Amino acid sequence: MKSFMSYIKGEKYDVGCTGGAVCVYDKDGQELKVFKGLKNAYDVAFVPNTNNIVVKTAEGTLAVFSLDRMSLLKKIRFSQSAGQEYGFCFSKDGKLFYNIEVIFGIRTQLTVYDTATFTPIKNLFDWDEKNFLNFIEQYEGGYVLFGYERGADGVFSHGFAAQFDGEKIIRKSQIALKDCDYVRWYKQAELRGFTKKMLQWSPVKADGNFKPVKLYELL
Repeated sequence: MKSFMSYIKGEKYDVGCTGGAVCVYDKDGQELKVFKGLKNAYDVAFVPNTNNIVVKTAEGTLAVFSLDRMSLLKKIRFSQSAGQEYGFCFSKDGKLFYNIEVIFGIRTQLTVYDTATFTPIKNLFDWDEKNFLNFIEQYEGGYVLFGYERGADGVFSHGFAAQFDGEKIIRKSQIALKDCDYVRWYKQAELRGFTKKMLQWSPVKADGNFKPVKLYELL
């Protein structure tokens, strides 16, 4: 099997991303399809309650594929800025997709998509020059945002975990900068399925002897 930066498992299919290819396998490990044409495609997730996947590239593209049809459903260029290796998650009912997007290279926004059509509904925090978002995670109380906060000089001063209700931040907890790198690397490795290729570039230990991080525990 190929060396994957990310590899995730669904009920019927498994999917691996190499960067230049999205490979689909059945549960016996048989390769069914290889989708090409995306650049730096590292992150992938199943749309809840479907056999559709959304692939996010570091170049600022979302691609939605039907694995039952083995076809591309939609491709969206959401940003012209590279370095889009930040988190995303679905709503509990699977009807919404929250995607962290870099704008202008130094700011982020949280864009909400309708998963029925992957049409953007609204942008959140696009006006915010103080908070830089890295990851979003679902939990029983709603969602948690993880990122960095800038001081008056524009330089990152500390990290944060924020309780988010889907529309606005309710409360924030401050995280020391020295602890943020591990959180960031762990959540990236988790999003990509802790593949060997991902872990070889990560300070998260490749032997699996690492401390799990749940963002809600940082609130």
